[in-house]
Amino acid sequence: MRAHCVRKTTDSNNNSIANIPLARRFVSTAMELDAPGLVLLCGGLISALAPLGLQLNNTYGWGSVQLITPLVVGVLTLAAFVYYELRLATHPVVHIRLLKVRTFACAIMTAMLFFFAFNVSLFFFTPYIQVTRDVSARTAMLLQQGTTGYYIGLFIGGWAMQVTKRYRRWAWLGWSLSLVAVCLMLRSRGTSS
Repeated sequence: MRAHCVRKTTDSNNNSIANIPLARRFVSTAMELDAPGLVLLCGGLISALAPLGLQLNNTYGWGSVQLITPLVVGVLTLAAFVYYELRLATHPVVHIRLLKVRTFACAIMTAMLFFFAFNVSLFFFTPYIQVTRDVSARTAMLLQQGTTGYYIGLFIGGWAMQVTKRYRRWAWLGWSLSLVAVCLMLRSRGTSS
């Protein structure tokens, strides 16, 4: 019981402050969550992608300091992240050594390409359908709401995997349903596309 108690100390003003075990617990939790790695990863990605997202190339040009500096800082920060994760992290947020396993690396690349394509279509589908099909904004938004089924399917699939402990079966079912959905979409396009 005594080990779990937090001792109180007093500073020069007789105010009680939490003792070191709470601070040690905080630092231990931060290291288990790999806070330094997360800071390096997020900082590097934000520094590298923000100038592109802010379209600084349109304002200042591709050779400007305002565009190149954040890109260089982002790349250097991401390089520091890889070094930190490989050499220094006790609980790495990204196990970079797993990328040497071909199955894992292919699965990550497939998921990355799938989500890249999905997110691009999510943002550009509404204006695309309005211009190419000459439909109203309301109709285009209703067509885009079909993605809601995708997110519901993610939750149902995850729940099914957890309950049945059969992961491969549900993953193949999900990929098959995605393929059927794309084929139905292509079939319904018509000949004018």
